[in-house]
Amino acid sequence: MTASGQMDTNLELQVLRARGWQALPASSPARLIRIDWRESVLRAVLHPASGRADRPLSCHMYLQGVDRGWADVGSRGWRVYTHLQHGRHLLQIRAAPGRRRPTCMSAQWQILVMRPPWRCWWAWLTYLGLGMGGMGA
Repeated sequence: MTASGQMDTNLELQVLRARGWQALPASSPARLIRIDWRESVLRAVLHPASGRADRPLSCHMYLQGVDRGWADVGSRGWRVYTHLQHGRHLLQIRAAPGRRRPTCMSAQWQILVMRPPWRCWWAWLTYLGLGMGGMGA
């Protein structure tokens, strides 16, 4: 714990790529994480930053638009989200040193899953152009 009573914690966001899990820069000041449309599997891992905590963390995670409510991930502190739709998602995390303690750490990140190329505005213009060209031939 820090002098202010806050628990030293570290969040690691990982995305599944062809060669395995790759860490994302979760410490960005903007708290905006961009994920490519091909990488729609996200893993959030919360653990003590400095060694072992005196009490295990009780963690809860909520991904807006995916979860129906706060998911209790217990002291293991990780959760995998699969098949994320393109668009913005808000990932919220809260943790406490024990189940009946008040929350000592809470944070949120904006997760932006990029739109697939065939769903972009320029793709629709191309489809329209090809369709109009096909009708005129």
